[in-house]
Amino acid sequence: MKRLITIVAATALASSVLAPAATAENESPNPKQVANQICHEQKKGMDNKSFKELYGGKRAMQTCKRQNRGEAETVIANAAHECKAEREADPATFAANYGDKKNAFGKCVSQKAKAKGDEEAEKTANAARECKAEREADPATFAVNYGERKNAFGKCVSEHARDDEEPAPAPTA
Repeated sequence: MKRLITIVAATALASSVLAPAATAENESPNPKQVANQICHEQKKGMDNKSFKELYGGKRAMQTCKRQNRGEAETVIANAAHECKAEREADPATFAANYGDKKNAFGKCVSQKAKAKGDEEAEKTANAARECKAEREADPATFAVNYGERKNAFGKCVSEHARDDEEPAPAPTA
């Protein structure tokens, strides 16, 4: 389930939520806002029943937000590192892409976090649809593969989303 949380957490981030939060160069989007947007995008990407199964029925949205807050911080930190490297590598191109005002760095972080989130949201939504179809097609096989407990759907989504990931590059000596 922790892997599912990690995969799910990096889902879509709407710029309307992120842009106002990134107003100064050293500021980054607020993790609570990012987690909120992640969960709303996930809910849009799958049906209500699947969303509630994934996050535990009642209070599913609150559970989603709580579970995704840590990953939202990671997404923001990674985007900030990418933006810093981009700004240092070519300041002129950075200024052309994001402007030359104080909020340029925040704009960069917001855009990069949103792009990563969109990619992950699609992956999670596809995994949820695959699992729903798999469960409806053959409930007995689904139960054998993922169990009969409440977390069976979450296990399936986690496994399917992980299958879509690219393998990590091997460390170089």
